[in-house]
Amino acid sequence: MFVLAGSNSVLANHILPVLRDRYQVCAFDQETGDIEDETFLGKLFDETSPEVFINCVQLGNIEECEYKRDVAYRINGFAPGKIARLCKEKNALYVHFSTSHIFDGKKKSPYSETDEPNPISVYGDSRLMGEKHILESGCRYLIIRLYAVYGKGKSFLHDKFTRMTIDGSLQVIKNRFISPTYALDVASALNTLIDQKKEGVYHFANSGKATSLDFIRAAIDYYHKYSGKDLNISIYETDYEEYISPVERPLNNMLSIDKLVLETGINVRDWKKALDDFMKNNFFNL
Repeated sequence: MFVLAGSNSVLANHILPVLRDRYQVCAFDQETGDIEDETFLGKLFDETSPEVFINCVQLGNIEECEYKRDVAYRINGFAPGKIARLCKEKNALYVHFSTSHIFDGKKKSPYSETDEPNPISVYGDSRLMGEKHILESGCRYLIIRLYAVYGKGKSFLHDKFTRMTIDGSLQVIKNRFISPTYALDVASALNTLIDQKKEGVYHFANSGKATSLDFIRAAIDYYHKYSGKDLNISIYETDYEEYISPVERPLNNMLSIDKLVLETGINVRDWKKALDDFMKNNFFNL
């Protein structure tokens, strides 16, 4: 039995179909089950005796995390610890998704799993707290760090398109490097990691190097290619110091996937090919 929390998330929209082809899965969203509720979690573990628990729940809006710090630390920091302790008791594998925001973004090359975390936001700090609680629990764990995840459902890419169509323009930070990640490819990688009984910390992203500007321009090009619609959007870059935001954002969010590729043999798609695939099949949902 696999248990998945956060069934209405972008990640779950792609992970669930892959898992349900092979396993019995009990999935729930935040309306039917609260991962902060220890009574609910205890009953769930007793009734399902999961072999694997997958947590897709997070408070992922980095600005909201600054305003709702207590909620951010509860959901991103303390709740993963509660789940991890139950996984330890039941000898279940805990699959947890984390983020590149645990790093400060000052490194000039992609971050590896052994780089020292140094979060610069509440979001990053709360997610790092979650990782620490998992490690302290002594459970079997698979932590997968991601960044810029998009796919079916409401992702950051949908938010960007909504903002662009309303405002007719979009501002991005100049020379901000990212690791675009298609949730469908995350699901495939997770399937392989579970098959190969891997544990520990892994980074995942689609391969290749991109700035925020590169990614948005490519998404608009693919949208036009498959929809035939011209959005007539103005995109302009702003220096980091002039970008108005209540929260600091790492300038480098690139994640090295060398460990995952070396240990699993996974052939990871280039980010442009993955984005093209998504836009070809899902542009009408944007």
